[in-house]
Amino acid sequence: MTPPKPMFSGATPYSCRVPYAGKIPYPVRRGDVIGWCVGHVGNVAVMTFFSTGDFVSSWMRGLEYYDPVTYHHSLRTAAAFVKFARFAGVHTAERILRYSALLHDIGKIAVPLSVIQKAGPLDNDERVEVEKHPRIAHTWMSVLRCPDETSMISLMHHERWNGTGYPDGLNGCDIPRLVRLFSVVDVWDAMTHDRSYRTALPEDGVLRHLCDMSGKQFDPESVAVFLTWRRPWGNGPVFVSYPSFALRLRRSEETFC
Repeated sequence: MTPPKPMFSGATPYSCRVPYAGKIPYPVRRGDVIGWCVGHVGNVAVMTFFSTGDFVSSWMRGLEYYDPVTYHHSLRTAAAFVKFARFAGVHTAERILRYSALLHDIGKIAVPLSVIQKAGPLDNDERVEVEKHPRIAHTWMSVLRCPDETSMISLMHHERWNGTGYPDGLNGCDIPRLVRLFSVVDVWDAMTHDRSYRTALPEDGVLRHLCDMSGKQFDPESVAVFLTWRRPWGNGPVFVSYPSFALRLRRSEETFC
């Protein structure tokens, strides 16, 4: 496969733009993609990113070239997140919501394909590799001075309400509400579509999983709002369809934040 052509001229090597801690033995293909993406993107002003979208387009073309599954997941998640965030009362500019969702998994370009596309369970070493991707993405977003929402989602979207997530083990209201809302959409899309290690699950089963993980992996309020969005009152009230979750939500001592 021929690598995509840069949209901008005068690209500089990515090593001059993005700091790395230690040596990472990148395969040629992965190095080419990272060098192409970060190199010429590093020459684009942040204002150009948000006025034209070219910044995001260049990263997304690199992700599509490297891992089409993650690329399509990012496209779907971004489309759903914009709608869900508005439903949840978020007033952040639509372009920031969309671009933040599109770039949330961009750090996976730095994870070996053999790990990303593995058909079975990950071993401990492979899991360590995967769990690097939020911090890698956050490093890139920070160096390029992206908006706080973009950096925040890229870094925190695998944090969990009960503090068992990564990379920093944040819990509860220490995780910003925008990230908590995004995490629900991210998992919902991942579970309702095919992955290398399993086939897509039916949405009803996924919604029940979200209920089960409320107060553990997910913020209870975010799950409640998401269920209402996916199962509006006219098509089956959330508290009727998932009574045990509704009871648990009402008994929760957590304050929505």
